Amino acid sequence: MSTADGGIHIAGNQAEIRTLTAVFELQRLELHSDLHDERIDHNLIASLIYELSSKACSVNHRALNVLIDQEVHLRLLAAAIRLYKYYGKALEHQIHRHVSRNLSLLAITMDQNRRGTDERFKIEEYNVDFLLDHCQNLLLGTDTTDSLGRLIARRAISSMDTPTCAIEREAQLQARSLEIHQSQRIRPKWHDEYMQLEDACSSVFASDIRIRGSNNVDAILQETTALTQLLRDSLESHLPRPQKGQSKFNKVMKRAVNTLAHASSDAASNLHRLEYLHYGLVDLLYQLSFRCRKRARVEYFTECVQVIRLILERSHSNVGLLLKVTDLWNRILDLGDRDDLVYGEQDDRETIGVWISEHLDATEVRDYSAMFLT
Repeated sequence: MSTADGGIHIAGNQAEIRTLTAVFELQRLELHSDLHDERIDHNLIASLIYELSSKACSVNHRALNVLIDQEVHLRLLAAAIRLYKYYGKALEHQIHRHVSRNLSLLAITMDQNRRGTDERFKIEEYNVDFLLDHCQNLLLGTDTTDSLGRLIARRAISSMDTPTCAIEREAQLQARSLEIHQSQRIRPKWHDEYMQLEDACSSVFASDIRIRGSNNVDAILQETTALTQLLRDSLESHLPRPQKGQSKFNKVMKRAVNTLAHASSDAASNLHRLEYLHYGLVDLLYQLSFRCRKRARVEYFTECVQVIRLILERSHSNVGLLLKVTDLWNRILDLGDRDDLVYGEQDDRETIGVWISEHLDATEVRDYSAMFLT
């Protein structure tokens, strides 16, 4: 990484990007705690946001590891935008437009290349899809130097100092308002809940970094357990309720109702957005598994295994979520082999094993998961 010309320039090394992501997590923890005043220059963060969005679109989308690289870049981009929001600074309008345009282009490119994805990288494809939507929503919630509110404020001040024609001012305001309306979409409700839980996860991640090499880990172990329970409660509240036995007539009626519901694009869109929350929460559990101390694994993975069973029993149509949750299951199995331990309650493990044996086409291959085990 270099800071020539007052900006941040990323060489593309994944270790470097992960280090910078960790630095941002530490900075967010300090800002969120209100205990430290030292801050990374917000102009450097804005420069990084600009460059990361450019790199995401400029990569060779046919390269074998492109999804892995995009995922790492988008995770850093999300961390950068979140950190920038903590400063309470408006993002320069041209940077905001540049990033928004690049994210939209990347979404189009992802759709065009979706069918050609190597089966080994399907999880990474879903990760990029989720992170892309996450970054777009973060950007929607970030104020710009040319937002409508700021434009009105400047018009109000300038009208006191200059004899600009009122009709001309109103025309300019209407034109800008229309441009903003056309360029923005509404940030979905699920994203607020996800950001609160992601904030909590980020605090645990950063706390774990701060105490590396220290024996005082009891607090972080308790926080990890509490956070896992929060993620589980959120998933349980949003997942479809288990269905009891239905008569043939009820099944036919339900099928008809579902057909009508799916005819509405709004209903389909809302369902799709809620599935992003499910996926994002499982992704947080997966990320937490890399930060979880060995002492905490028995309790943590017991909760995770219960979450996995819960999702498999309640979510049958979300292909991405099923792949993601079985990827987490594969990681727990591999870490259990490494630690010479069996994680999870026997009943939960047996139920998961039976489900996977009956749905092999909807689960992540264990060998594919093992490629990223560290």
